[in-house]
Amino acid sequence: MRVLASTRGLRLVLALLALALLYVAVVQIGTRLLGGWQIDLTRDHIYTLAPGTRAIARSPREPVQLTLYFSRHAARDLPQLRAYAR
Repeated sequence: MRVLASTRGLRLVLALLALALLYVAVVQIGTRLLGGWQIDLTRDHIYTLAPGTRAIARSPREPVQLTLYFSRHAARDLPQLRAYAR
């Protein structure tokens, strides 16, 4: 009986290890194959650019200069924004 329980435990550990390795492999393969693809799964597609916006973004023939205005108080919890502003 004890040997049977030990075998079950070993099988469980090996199965969990195999699942973890499979998960890592799927994530790595997906990352390499899909690269920078992103899917907007929000209901209203709020993070998707409209076709007109895409056309405007492709049309400038000269570099576009943007000016970033932000308050240090509002950006104190956004280190990426502070780093970008530098």
